[in-house]
Amino acid sequence: MEITGFGTEVVACGFEPRHLVEFVRRVAQMWPQAVFEERPLSEFDPDALVRRDCDGAYSELLAFARDAEMDEFWTEHGYAVMPDGEGPFGVFYRRVPYLSWEVDLVRAHDAWTGYVSESGDLRRLVAKDAVVMSVVTPADPHEHAFSRKVVDLLLSCLT
Repeated sequence: MEITGFGTEVVACGFEPRHLVEFVRRVAQMWPQAVFEERPLSEFDPDALVRRDCDGAYSELLAFARDAEMDEFWTEHGYAVMPDGEGPFGVFYRRVPYLSWEVDLVRAHDAWTGYVSESGDLRRLVAKDAVVMSVVTPADPHEHAFSRKVVDLLLSCLT
């Protein structure tokens, strides 16, 4: 099987399940006929999402397709861009009690202050009781408008 899609890693501290509920609701506004985890998004139960145990050894997955046509496309092509420029996407997420990543910064942007650093320094990211997410989009969000829209939509729900 060919690996498809582009993963964008997000670490969320202060995460609450309501953040993902809001994300699912906003996807429903963007795609009224969406397929969510192989069912119509109209059948979405926010309480079931809140009850999910994301503390386990394996990641949970929120999987989205715009409609039945995209869901079928996904089965054949995976996380790929359809001719209309959109594509299926997913959010894998898992709570971690402690996280320590070494990060090689090529470019860092502080959203609060606007400060931009292009130092290439090696930094350590440490977080306690965080949720690690991988947003899998059909293309690189830096180069593809729809993929950027999906990542931005998730980030807006976490703040």
